[in-house]
Formats: sequence, C-alpha cells, structure tokens
Amino acid sequence: MIKSVVAPPVWEDADVYALKALQAGTANGDQQKRALDWIITKAAGAYDLSFRSGDQHDTSFAEGRRSVGLQVIKLVNLDISAVKQAERALSARKQSR
Repeated sequence: MIKSVVAPPVWEDADVYALKALQAGTANGDQQKRALDWIITKAAGAYDLSFRSGDQHDTSFAEGRRSVGLQVIKLVNLDISAVKQAERALSARKQSR
C-alpha cells in the first residue's frame, strides 16, 4: 500500500504579513487580495484536483480543504442584492396568500 502525505500549503513571508494585517484590520488593498488568494489557492486548494492516488483518506482530506475554498469563492462572487430581492419577492408572495 502506498502511503501518501498531504503537504501543508506553501507560503511566503508576504503571505504571512498579508494575513496578519487582514486579521488586525490594517491590510491595504493589495494585502487583502494576497491574503484571500492564499486562502483560496494555497490553503484550500480550491482550483486543484482533490483526487490523491494511493489513499482515499488523502482524497477526502483534500476535498474537505477544497470545499472551504469553494465556499469562499461562492460568497465573493455572490450577487447579494439579487439574493435579497428574491427573498423579498418570495416573502411578498407568501404574505399575499
């Protein structure tokens, strides 16, 4: 049986500074973008294939990480005004019954 190891995400000093500034609420625009990009691409591996040959647990672990990244991407791209408009329309329909 092949035993694979899931490697921790790679980071650079600038990634650490960007995440620390984000957490402190002092990140500039470039740091905010860098921190979010690191979370999505490196920590979560959202754009990577989850399959890991040799160990189904590694595949499951990778898919769990990827799932977090996909949720972040979903919210970043969500048109919240359209969601709120749809919620108001649904609520109005329910009240008119």
